[in-house]
Amino acid sequence: MVASSLRSAGADLTCLNFVAADAASDETGYASCVAAALDCDLRIERLTSRYIDVQKSGAAHLPYPVHRCFTQAQDAIAQTVAGELGADAVFDGGGGDNVFFASRSVAIVADCLLRGGFGRKFRSAVRSLGDLADVGLPRLTAMAVHRAWWRTAAPRLRANDGFLNRAWRAEVRNWPPHDWFQPPIKALPGRAAHVALLTPAQNMVEAVNAGAPYEAISPLASQPVIEAALRVASWLWIAPGHDRACVRAAFRDRLPSLILDRRSKGTPLTFVAQIFESHRKTIREMLLGGWLAENRLVDNAALAQALAGDAPLRDLGFAALMTLLDVEAWARAQS
Repeated sequence: MVASSLRSAGADLTCLNFVAADAASDETGYASCVAAALDCDLRIERLTSRYIDVQKSGAAHLPYPVHRCFTQAQDAIAQTVAGELGADAVFDGGGGDNVFFASRSVAIVADCLLRGGFGRKFRSAVRSLGDLADVGLPRLTAMAVHRAWWRTAAPRLRANDGFLNRAWRAEVRNWPPHDWFQPPIKALPGRAAHVALLTPAQNMVEAVNAGAPYEAISPLASQPVIEAALRVASWLWIAPGHDRACVRAAFRDRLPSLILDRRSKGTPLTFVAQIFESHRKTIREMLLGGWLAENRLVDNAALAQALAGDAPLRDLGFAALMTLLDVEAWARAQS
């Protein structure tokens, strides 16, 4: 969508695609399809852990630790390629899933039920969500009724407090929720869930490469796009087999069906795991002997157990550890 819009605006555009050492991250086929459709050059660059300094925080200039370690590689490569091309701006699609409400929440069909009852639109929305979430229609209908009339519109989002110590975990759970998680009295639950989903999108777009000699722009998370997206009824974001349905429809005559009808999405998770494996010793030293541990914010025993040994990773527990690592690196940068 971003590339197509830039092309339509007459921008001199080169596409950049990142690939890590695993099939799940390889979007080369899709990237090539977009570049060919838009008649753009395409650069394909490989992500490796050599770009990563786990002790450095990309959010050191910000008042909160929103930068994720693995994006150091993306920033470094983008800066190199931009320099070679003489580019003065780098655009990305950051926040698109959030802004275009790529959710499978039952709150979506609860909105439709509250607005129009058990009519054709509701039945269509239930079928679409059931297809996406692989949930039977009777069960999904019952869930929609419960969500519409037996719960408040406020979304329930649990804090990511797994490695905090007991006292701080209790403290965090007693804090008032973010303002965006407290909808007005008459708000629809799906609309409230959509607004709440914008919170992490804000973090994504603020975590830009501060030292880059170009503008880093995330147009999908800009105010005009967000306001337009929030005007769309929540159930219009889903269709049989697809989320973000109304955006797909809007670009139907501008992008190939291979792109518009895809149901998968690449993930950097394996690359993050590679970073953890490559820097495990340093990560262990940082988290067990760092600022968070010294100030008793984390459960040192739980961390020690999670970081013990050097066995290959067998679950996704490392993702939470990498989040803590980002916080630790940011905290050190403030002292």
